[in-house]
Amino acid sequence: MAGNWRSGCDASILINSTKTNLAEKAAGSNFQLRGFDLIDAAKAAVEHACPGIVSCADIVAIAARDAVVLAKGSRWEVPTGRRDGRISLQSDADKMLLQTSDSSEVGIAAFAARGLSKQDFVALLGSHTIGNARCGFFEDRLYNFQNSGKPDPTMNPNLVKLLTNTCLKNFTDPTTPLDQGTPFIFDSNYYKELLMRNGILRIDEEISTDPNLFGFVKKFATSSLDFDASFVAAMINLGKVGIKTGSQGEIRLSCSVINS
Repeated sequence: MAGNWRSGCDASILINSTKTNLAEKAAGSNFQLRGFDLIDAAKAAVEHACPGIVSCADIVAIAARDAVVLAKGSRWEVPTGRRDGRISLQSDADKMLLQTSDSSEVGIAAFAARGLSKQDFVALLGSHTIGNARCGFFEDRLYNFQNSGKPDPTMNPNLVKLLTNTCLKNFTDPTTPLDQGTPFIFDSNYYKELLMRNGILRIDEEISTDPNLFGFVKKFATSSLDFDASFVAAMINLGKVGIKTGSQGEIRLSCSVINS
């Protein structure tokens, strides 16, 4: 959802930096985010049809659902009525966003603090079934895991070899699919890959080895219906985190700039 853990789902990630403020877009964890132009185009269309009614936060929530549907995933009704935030700070994103190298314990605690369950946590990571990651986010697992000078022993050796060829040292930072099997289809194959020790990011591998989370990984790998239902429920729960309604926030006229 478009926002950070402090401000919630209020489209704060869409706001551009200014001469006096570095916004969330400037945070390292948000470097790979794309598609802002599509959100702007959708906002322009709804502003033409019904000015000042539809928030950027709602547009992002609906776009997230539609992206899943277009990738052959489940469809759900998106609760609407969010308003847009007026604050976007790089420092907040740097402090609050989960990092790819975080442990499962950190992830569980971060989600619990926002009212999200362990099952929500594991289900939402299932979005990695259509994601990509730059080599810089996981190179330590290939070459020097925890300063050992060796690969991460929990990663499948065949995957280590494959990714080492992809992520050559001193080379332009390329990307690789987080789901090596079906990278363009929103399905439960991500969890099957985890059971084969094919998790790319540390957080991926962590949820498959954490005894508090492994049961969810195994259930989702076994039943796509369980994953679909849990992912939809988790997305709806996530969409309620820190939302602004009523007189809070605003309905931005342009998603990248707060109203004057």
